[in-house]
Amino acid sequence: MFLDESQKRINNLNKASILLEKIKKMKMGSPINKSKEMIELNKIFSKVFNCTTNIEITFESDTIDYGACIYPTKENLKSYINKIIEKDEDYLFKYVTEIRIDVQSVLVELLTPDQIIAVLLHEFGHKIFLERIIDTNAEIINKNRTVVSVLRVISAVAVTAVGATFSALLLVPFLVSLFISVCLFYLFMAITAGIDFEINLNTESLSDSLAVKYGYGKELMEGLEILIKEFNKLSIKKPQYAKSLKVVIDSLQMRKSKILIDLEKTVVSNFRGFKQKFLLDKLRKNK
Repeated sequence: MFLDESQKRINNLNKASILLEKIKKMKMGSPINKSKEMIELNKIFSKVFNCTTNIEITFESDTIDYGACIYPTKENLKSYINKIIEKDEDYLFKYVTEIRIDVQSVLVELLTPDQIIAVLLHEFGHKIFLERIIDTNAEIINKNRTVVSVLRVISAVAVTAVGATFSALLLVPFLVSLFISVCLFYLFMAITAGIDFEINLNTESLSDSLAVKYGYGKELMEGLEILIKEFNKLSIKKPQYAKSLKVVIDSLQMRKSKILIDLEKTVVSNFRGFKQKFLLDKLRKNK
């Protein structure tokens, strides 16, 4: 029977889910990355995204840190850097043909196989976003990042200029001028941090949309909810990091809301998509 690309992708991701179920039952440790199941999993994702893929489970921490991260393989890094030098632009992932995704073992233990696939699709979303949407969203985000950089330079110049001027003219004591300078610096930093937060949120949300498109939006929402609970636990366990963790938690909550909006807008032409539509009311109640 003839299968279109969408159905082939569904079948491949279903196979990946079965493999991940087997992987989750294995004893966690570095040998797991050499197992036949992991080798087969990499082959499936390489086929789905037409890109040599090396998914590695990492074991350096027993708490959630980065969760998962995508970057070029060591072998592909040289040509990657050459493109940076030659093209002098930020849209670098479009040149990468070999990628690696590190997934923390604690994340593998916490999530279901389908939730892990949703996370992997999100990571591939970073590559697809930078590779495909080159002249629209990526360009806008790059301009916003330029604004952030300029504002930070202005803040540094302002601190130096204000402090030096006040001291030179003896309008106020040195300590007062220093205090005013520092206040201005932190004001600029607060403004640019807010812009940076919005830029990163937009980038992450755009990557989330790939999971929604491929029928794993519900699973990604569930995975984000698990991460939120874990970060809440961590902020209680390590109160010194509570402020930083709150920023992460707020970002995850906003991403959940955006995924729900995407789910309502997106009609996925397969059974998983129709099933997602059916579950939207339940998701709204549990949001």
